Amino acid sequence: MLSDYTCYFLTFDFDDKNNDKKIKSDVLALVSVCDEYNVPLVL
Repeated sequence: MLSDYTCYFLTFDFDDKNNDKKIKSDVLALVSVCDEYNVPLVL
């Protein structure tokens, strides 16, 4: 985080601790939000 409360890089870590395979829906939700706010995303 920079002194003006902005950042240039974020990292997200999705874990499947319960082996319920919900990671795909979580990632798709993140993609949707990033798309809505015009945030560049690399998977």
